[in-house]
Amino acid sequence: MRVIKRVLSQLHRYVLWLLISAVLWGFVFTRITDTSKQKKVTIYTDAPAVSEITLAAKLEEELPEGIKMVKVRHFTYAAFNSDEPKEADILILSESSVKEHIDMLSPIGLEPKEGDLVIDGALYGIRVFDLDSGRGAAKDFFTYTYIVSESENENYYLCFNKDSLHIGDWNGSADDAAFVIAERLLTLD
Repeated sequence: MRVIKRVLSQLHRYVLWLLISAVLWGFVFTRITDTSKQKKVTIYTDAPAVSEITLAAKLEEELPEGIKMVKVRHFTYAAFNSDEPKEADILILSESSVKEHIDMLSPIGLEPKEGDLVIDGALYGIRVFDLDSGRGAAKDFFTYTYIVSESENENYYLCFNKDSLHIGDWNGSADDAAFVIAERLLTLD
């Protein structure tokens, strides 16, 4: 009985050490599994679901020079830091989200194809999912439609962040790695 009382009287110290340990190991794990923005291409999406890890692994099979990793995130990942998507290089957005986030998107310096999203005469989104036909890029990794709430289903577009470090001449950044990753994403089934 004495031992139990002694342990319980020190319980607050054990809990404190447990919390300190969890924070320390979380910091170490983050440092080991991440890299600087200059060495990674980040993709954010607001699609209903995305297989983040498997898509990142597939896109990392052939990385552009100077890039060490690809991070794929859903917008819900940024629930506690709403500025995170602003640091993305590539965004996969629904049509309504493109219009909502137009201020952070770069016009795309390509000729628009049928179905691409043109706003005020500038191409802002390359269609990756067509709602009418049900066809889309990387469908093995993205779920583009809601099953329960079909009224929320939309077309999805690939867009580029105007502040990306990887869109080359469009904003004067050092490389065009986001284009290379976007091309690979568009060719995935």
